[in-house]
Amino acid sequence: MKMAESIGWISKYKREHPTSLREELKTAFAKASGAQLQRSVFAGDNYAIHFSEANTGSFPNVIISLSKLKKYDSNPMESFA
Repeated sequence: MKMAESIGWISKYKREHPTSLREELKTAFAKASGAQLQRSVFAGDNYAIHFSEANTGSFPNVIISLSKLKKYDSNPMESFA
């Protein structure tokens, strides 16, 4: 799956499964996308996705998780257009 298609798939999945938890979403995404899981990051065709879940009103775990994407930060990005 390309990046835009992956984002669309994730959005649709969350609309259809609003109570799904992060692990359920990760499992379903892996089956649907074929993206390779490298540690806790899915590496796709010119994109990387890390699934995070905020359980409270603050987001420190989400911000910390962004550091896991730093490895992929220099990779070229696909255009949404």
